Amino acid sequence: REREEQEHQQRKCEEQKRKRQQREREEQKRQARREREKQERRRIEHARRLREARREADWKAEWHRQLSRNTTCLPLDEAACRREWEDAQQAREDELYQQEMQQWRVDLTEEEDEEEEE
Repeated sequence: REREEQEHQQRKCEEQKRKRQQREREEQKRQARREREKQERRRIEHARRLREARREADWKAEWHRQLSRNTTCLPLDEAACRREWEDAQQAREDELYQQEMQQWRVDLTEEEDEEEEE
């Protein structure tokens, strides 16, 4: 009887240990995923800042091209030209962003599927 009780306690202890280890593994996976997501957000934000800086440089180059091509005596309206150019740039950026987010979702889904298989 005592031996049965000890075996029962042993099984109970082993089961608790197994469950604890499973929770720890799951938590490690969650932490790793959070870290990957954080790094991905940082990468996307860095890329956005680079695009903004590039956009400003591109606009200055475009404005100088427009000024040099202006053969009329009328001054160009920089604000209107910039709005038109910005709208075109924004449309291109929006499309790129949507593609990036779609790829990120696909990657995330594949990652989740892999985690579930484990």
